[in-house]
Amino acid sequence: MEMDLIPTNISFNPFRIESLIDDHTAVSLYRGIYECLELIKCGETHKLSFEFLYRTCYRLTINNYGGMLYCGVLDFIVEMLDKERKDETLDEIVNFWKTFEVTMDTLHDVLMYLEKNFIISNTKVPIKTAGMSIFLKYYLLSSNRIVNVINYVLEQLNYIRKSKKLDINFSKEIRFIVEQILSLPSIEINIKSLPEDIVDTIRLNEVCCQSKIIEDDELISLKSKIPVINGAYDNKILIFTYKFNHKAPEFNWRDFAIFNQFFMPYFLAKSREYHEKEFEMSHTLDKDSISQIRNYLNKCEQNYMFEKMIVENCLVFQVWEELIKEMDKIWIHPFFERFSSINLFEFFLIGTKNDLQQLFRILSRVPECLEKLKNSLKQFFSIRLEKIFPVDEVFINDGFKKFIDKVHLFKCRSEFIFIECFKNNSMFNQVLSVSFEDFFLNRNATTTINLMVNGFDIVLRSLYNDNKIDENNKHLDTLFWLFKYVSNKSLFEIKYRTLLCKRLMEFDVNKRNIEHNIIIKLRGECGHGYTLKLEGILADMIQSEVLNIEFQQINNEISDLSNTIINYKVITPNFWITHPYINFSFLNNLNCKLDNFTQFFYSKYERRKLQWHLGEGSAIINVNLKSQFNKSFTIECSTIQMFILDIFNTFDFISFEEMQKIIGCSDINLLKHNLLCLVFENEPLLNIIPITRWKEITISNNNLNENKGIFGITELNICPKEHFSTNKNSLIASVSLTDIICINNDANVKGNSIIKYNYDSLDLNYEIKQNFDSEGSSIRDKGYIIDSIIVRNLKKNKTLHIDDITRRVINHNDVLLHGSTELIVERLEMLCQKEFVSKDLFSQNLYSYVP
Repeated sequence: MEMDLIPTNISFNPFRIESLIDDHTAVSLYRGIYECLELIKCGETHKLSFEFLYRTCYRLTINNYGGMLYCGVLDFIVEMLDKERKDETLDEIVNFWKTFEVTMDTLHDVLMYLEKNFIISNTKVPIKTAGMSIFLKYYLLSSNRIVNVINYVLEQLNYIRKSKKLDINFSKEIRFIVEQILSLPSIEINIKSLPEDIVDTIRLNEVCCQSKIIEDDELISLKSKIPVINGAYDNKILIFTYKFNHKAPEFNWRDFAIFNQFFMPYFLAKSREYHEKEFEMSHTLDKDSISQIRNYLNKCEQNYMFEKMIVENCLVFQVWEELIKEMDKIWIHPFFERFSSINLFEFFLIGTKNDLQQLFRILSRVPECLEKLKNSLKQFFSIRLEKIFPVDEVFINDGFKKFIDKVHLFKCRSEFIFIECFKNNSMFNQVLSVSFEDFFLNRNATTTINLMVNGFDIVLRSLYNDNKIDENNKHLDTLFWLFKYVSNKSLFEIKYRTLLCKRLMEFDVNKRNIEHNIIIKLRGECGHGYTLKLEGILADMIQSEVLNIEFQQINNEISDLSNTIINYKVITPNFWITHPYINFSFLNNLNCKLDNFTQFFYSKYERRKLQWHLGEGSAIINVNLKSQFNKSFTIECSTIQMFILDIFNTFDFISFEEMQKIIGCSDINLLKHNLLCLVFENEPLLNIIPITRWKEITISNNNLNENKGIFGITELNICPKEHFSTNKNSLIASVSLTDIICINNDANVKGNSIIKYNYDSLDLNYEIKQNFDSEGSSIRDKGYIIDSIIVRNLKKNKTLHIDDITRRVINHNDVLLHGSTELIVERLEMLCQKEFVSKDLFSQNLYSYVP
């Protein structure tokens, strides 16, 4: 491209070594620069000789006339802008802004040598930065131009928000304006000129550089003499000062202070006003709470996404952080105030995958709301658990079926929420566990664990009978899922072992692989030490089967109906949960058989002691009832019930006191329980009649003993329900020593049938030694939680002060652990004793984790 050269006497041989120039030559060079500035101002850059400009800047700068050139350029910019302009339209303002930006870029390019070798080295304000600062002061702030521009931008943004439509070409114009406002420097330039006849102490090639604060944080940058072109004086003195807006860091020309001062407050105010109206409109509420929350979330997300699109296309990313904070305050922070917990719980219960994912996306933006969401989920699951678990310890009728179905639905819903909706987000890892912990602490842990153990017992008994194998396996999976969240697993093991003992005493040996599979799963969950006693119980049963086979082979016993066949079970007291040892008066024939087995056992195990425990035995009895109708049937009962029934081979009626003496049972409550099963369960074979009623209907107390076995029982048609409550807890206490027990000849027993009587009495008359009371288990549950929190925090932080440990533990769950300071210190000392944690050698209040 050809350019018209400016006539000058200066040689164009670039960068040759020349002698120092004088003031006259410097002024001549400056005049050439000034004429070039006039061309730049008029947009006639095609007439410039960049070689001349660069060389001239070079010569002036190396001859110490850089200050004159620098101040002269700034003075020219001030003169260019300090003109009165009237009735400018917004388009004219924007176009002039664009033109001036191009002018400043051109000046930056042509004065590159001055910038690098004078401005930067003397830490002055760069040419473009100074020019844009002058532009802001003398043009934009004049006649409220910048206010009009910002109002125009905000009006257009408001129109876009209301119409929900975005014109790409139109958005580019808005974005340009916002970017220009953003690029305005944060420095305020002041240039004061003084006539030479007032200040004449500075030469053209001398610059007085200072950094002195004169007033209001204003800094003097330099004083310099510059030639005056076409003026009243030949020269003038410029005093160049500057100060930063909003105490910006020194030499940080772009800290967005102007943008934050002029644009952001008005932009945020308009945005806040718009979204507050949108927020109120979203609560012109739907009657259906689920629809209400769903519509609110949709509206919220739509607004966030549209604002993001506006920022990406019309604004700059610097506004996003402040804008999103305002939106969070309007849309997200009031969420838990606007919607009640009941409505939110219903949303958790029946909300779709999209609903819950949307809820998580929105609330997770604000840490406080995310924490509230986690707490709401904890409360929701705790309430659901309260509704699922019945108050009683046993299942009545189809209670277990309803219970396991509810648990299965609860399991599926929790997995749906955490896995499908929240994608196993680590923030929610402990929500369900803490919900179960809270539930077990608020509810009696013993009652809840009894329910779970009874559930296992029901399913396993059904599997023993080959009933609905697939369905029962599904129930087992659900119960094992529940078991994972049981904090007091020691109590569970004791309760489970209790019912395991009863099942193994009752059922056939061929089904014990079922029990073995369950124990393997428990071992996988809790380790080998947890199932040690359970495995020992199974080992005892296997050993007992082997001993019975060997004993029968030695004694050549024949299993026919005429002989009493005894199946011996040798159990280890430390493994089995049984009643305390009870003394019995053995029958002679039974005593002989037991003595034979004792001799056989000692012949194999010399160092082991064998003690007979008839209170735990069971019996199968063939009965021939000789009354008006001959009936034969089979009874499955306990050994004690067998002894009770055997008495009536000799007596037709007997008092409870005499019965107890004959049987020789030292535990009266155990004897009463076994007796009541024969009186009230299935087909009652016996009756209990209070002595007072007995006297009224039959005979006096004087000849009671004389009529044993003689009195006609058929004359007494008395039902025990007339005299006793059906509540078993009160029944045991209501049976007195003088009550009469007699045969119930009206029992409607079908011939050749099998009658099973309950002989499971452990939970009614015996408290297991290892059982925990509710308060102790609550403290222990809380202790387990504290231990895990302490260890987790020390692993992360290596060493902590005891006050920090206490604060972090309580902050983890303030509701659960508030006021547990002494317990926390106690658990910390216990961890030290177990060498999980160690104290610092120099400070007893510092604790560290021991790997």
